Amino acid sequence: MTDDDWKDVLKIADQAYTGDDFVMGTKPNDDYFRGRHFDGVGTVEISFSVKNDVVTHAKIYGDFNNPNGDLAAIENHITNVPFAKDSLEEAFRISNLEANIGKVTPPDMADLMLKEKYDLK
Repeated sequence: MTDDDWKDVLKIADQAYTGDDFVMGTKPNDDYFRGRHFDGVGTVEISFSVKNDVVTHAKIYGDFNNPNGDLAAIENHITNVPFAKDSLEEAFRISNLEANIGKVTPPDMADLMLKEKYDLK
C-alpha cells in the first residue's frame, strides 16, 4: 500500500473506531474524553472532569502494553490537581507511568489532557 492508501485507511479507522461508544461503550459522565496513540505503547485514553480549574475525576483506558499496571494510582494522583500543565506533569511524574502504562512521559500525558484532539497515527 502507498502512503496515501495508509492515510485513507487511518482516516476511516479514526472516524469509525475511535469514538467513545465504540471504544468503551457508553461515554462516561465526564467533561472530557481524550485519546492518543503512542508508538511502542498503544492507545491511551482518559476520561476526566474539571471543576473550578481542578481535576475532580479521572479514568484511564487503553490498549497499551502493560495491562497489569496500577491505573487507579495514576487516576488518584491526578485527581484534585489543578488543571494546568505544570501540576499535571508533576502528578504524572510521581505516578510511575512506565511501570503502569509504558514508555509515556509526564509531559505527553499532560498534553493529552490539555489538548483537544490528537490524530491517531
